[in-house]
Amino acid sequence: MTLIVLIWPIISACVCRDDQFEDELELLAETDTYIADQSRLSCQLTYESSCGGATVTIAPE
Repeated sequence: MTLIVLIWPIISACVCRDDQFEDELELLAETDTYIADQSRLSCQLTYESSCGGATVTIAPE
């Protein structure tokens, strides 16, 4: 099972690596819960201290 989460676009830069996004986008775009600029795979997020309390929301099933 893959966990899809929704993030605010403003924090995308501090939790997402651009080099992973292209392959991930192809997979996400095939799901019913895809929201452009917000849907991400939770296993691909990298949290850094500069994120300062950023939160994510689990996407609806």
